[in-house]
Amino acid sequence: MAKVKIEGQSIEMRRCTRCQAEKPATAEHFSRSKTGKHGLCSICKECRKIERAERNSSTKQDDDRQLKAMFREIEGILYVAIDFQDHPELMDALSEACRKELRPVPHQILWCIRQALAA
Repeated sequence: MAKVKIEGQSIEMRRCTRCQAEKPATAEHFSRSKTGKHGLCSICKECRKIERAERNSSTKQDDDRQLKAMFREIEGILYVAIDFQDHPELMDALSEACRKELRPVPHQILWCIRQALAA
C-alpha cells in the first residue's frame, strides 16, 4: 500500500488486482476481509459487483439449459429425463424403496414427485 497526500491528509492507496486501479484503502472502495493482509479484499467493490453479475447471469443460463434438456413434450405428454449418474446415492435410495413397495423405478420416481407436489 502506498500513501498519498490529498488536501493535506495522508491517505493509504490500494491497487485492485482486477482492474489495476489505485483507490483509497477504505471500506468505501474495498470490502472488508478478515483474511486480507490489510483487512480489506484485494478486489475493489466495482469489480466485485461486475464479477457477481457475470456469474449470476451465466448460472441462470446454465440452469435454463438444463431444465430445457430435462423436459420434453411429445403429443401433449410431458416427459422428464432425470440423470442419476452424478447422484448414485439417490438411485440406491430409489432402488431400495422400489424393492420395499414392489414398484418399478420409473413408477417410484413419479410417486415421489406426486408426494412432493402434494405436500
